[in-house]
Amino acid sequence: MTALQLAGITSQGAIADALNARSITAPRGGAWSAVQVRRVLQRLSSLQPSG
Repeated sequence: MTALQLAGITSQGAIADALNARSITAPRGGAWSAVQVRRVLQRLSSLQPSG
């Protein structure tokens, strides 16, 4: 998802659309939604070490 964000695709809905357009399935094998993108981004940010 970071690559999409660097490409200027920043809204959760747009990221979900881009993932679906690339035929990248969500963790459970279905289509991506904005809510799923938000949850994944939250998990990723919690894994990053704080300054």
